[in-house]
Amino acid sequence: MNIEICVPPSSTPKDRGDLLEALSKEMLEIQNYHVEEEVRKDGCELDLLCTHNISKKRIYVECKAFRDKKIDGPTIRQLIGTFTISKYYEAWLISTSDFTKDAKGLVDELEKDESQILFYTPSRVLDSLIKSKTISALPQLHLENFIDVEQIGEWILLVTPFGRFWAVTVLKGGIPSNVICYYAKTGKLVEEQELLDNIALTDSSLSKLDFSKIFPTKKDNQISKITRSSRNQNNNFLFTFIDLFAGIGGIRMPFQQLGGKCVFSSEWDKFAQRTYAANYGEVPSGDIAQISTKDIPDHDILMGGFPCQAFSQAGLKNGFQYTRGTIFFEIQRILCEKKPKIFLLENVKYLKIHDKGNTLRTIINILTGESDQTLDDVPMYQDAREVLGKKLNYWVDFKVLRAEDFGVPQRRERIFIVGFDKDYFGENFDFEKIFKWPTPSHEQTRVGDILESQEVLDAQEDKYTISDKLWAAHKRRKEEYRTKGNGFGYSVYTADSTYTNTISARYYRDGSEILIDQSRLGKNPRKLTPRECARLQGFPDNFIVDAVPQAQIYKQFGNSACVRVIQAIAKQLVDVLDYKRAEKIEVDK
Repeated sequence: MNIEICVPPSSTPKDRGDLLEALSKEMLEIQNYHVEEEVRKDGCELDLLCTHNISKKRIYVECKAFRDKKIDGPTIRQLIGTFTISKYYEAWLISTSDFTKDAKGLVDELEKDESQILFYTPSRVLDSLIKSKTISALPQLHLENFIDVEQIGEWILLVTPFGRFWAVTVLKGGIPSNVICYYAKTGKLVEEQELLDNIALTDSSLSKLDFSKIFPTKKDNQISKITRSSRNQNNNFLFTFIDLFAGIGGIRMPFQQLGGKCVFSSEWDKFAQRTYAANYGEVPSGDIAQISTKDIPDHDILMGGFPCQAFSQAGLKNGFQYTRGTIFFEIQRILCEKKPKIFLLENVKYLKIHDKGNTLRTIINILTGESDQTLDDVPMYQDAREVLGKKLNYWVDFKVLRAEDFGVPQRRERIFIVGFDKDYFGENFDFEKIFKWPTPSHEQTRVGDILESQEVLDAQEDKYTISDKLWAAHKRRKEEYRTKGNGFGYSVYTADSTYTNTISARYYRDGSEILIDQSRLGKNPRKLTPRECARLQGFPDNFIVDAVPQAQIYKQFGNSACVRVIQAIAKQLVDVLDYKRAEKIEVDK
């Protein structure tokens, strides 16, 4: 459960601050305090002096409603400093966002020492509001009482100028599509479309979804005893997983479609977070290196396309000597502490040959527990280094797969690394027999299958057609590259082409690696549209592509995993998990 303080587009920082103030005062009233003085009020931040109605003890309260960042260490230290030089009985921090890793460490120490500084995180704020009956507990949502609703996402308390509402996303094919809202005070369903439209206009993380009324319907006046509130939600899913270096969720989607529940996601790029939130109804946590393993839920499957710039053909190829390359050790840290049953990692194919294979060998030896290297010369965060000596025990395999072999008209090769925990599956489990890499479908691909109709393109008024100047520059550079004997330069494709080049994160610059021929229209070639980029990576047409500036969405699709390939791998991994569970049931019998 999360809290979001959200306002309409025309609102001022003061409007958001007023909502924060009202929420904070209710929190204080629950504890029998009243506000004596408003020290500071600045948009998303509010400082108060409060007095207990009976004991008359005075406390200092800081309230934060940050949207795009967590509470960090300096904020905690500043609160400690203010409290230390004051004569207040206690200091409180009320926040609608969680802590960064360094802040969490400080908070843990303070709480361990039973200090007089108290922290109200979103979950604690919600617990207090629910226990005091200021808001209702989570509504008992019976899915069978709604038309076309089979699965729901995470609950969020929306604090808006129009009131407070419990909101939950409706998942269709594992993708957030609609929102169901309840009055937070009474727990009753919001059915007034005008009110739903007003809520949709606010800047909540759900604003890109459909708030149209979803009509309830009862079946034979029977209400199922099985509900899917977030308190027992995991029981309705076949397995749990975490999504690291999540990007825009290209790896998450197939696992969710197979019945999995994402219990944690992490992505540091704020624009990718916005696209992710628009499509999945939740904002990923930030930099994984700043997140304590204690804050990551237990899970069955870990997956992540860890940063690949260090190993790419067009990148620096510095591997572990390049900062992004060392992020692998954060995966190793989480595997050591959480011991998921299965993992899936994705990277560029050049990881296989980087440093004559030594980089991949090091990774696999660490994952299998066969590495005795201390890697003193490799930069990594301290938490990762501290668990480096702990031995993992995974059966590991890897394979380079091509997107065009799985029905996508794109030449995109990636290496995939899978691992199965031998402590869970057993040393005698025949992995080579039970796990099989997906067989390529080899279905015929055609670039035209992912292209927009001419009618849609005409409505764009040549928005994606490259200029005469850029087209001339492309042709000049290609000739220069040809003279030098390398393979770089623009590539033009027609609707009948079998596949395109690999779309990269650089595509937003000039689109040179994939241009679509328009000579029959008497025009220069054009770039792909964002929707075409989504299709080229296997995303469905209901995937939201306009939550961020266009340059960012191009970059995001260039960085994404190909959904069709992940679908094929995910099925194989889940089949192995199902096989083992069935085996355990037989043993128990």
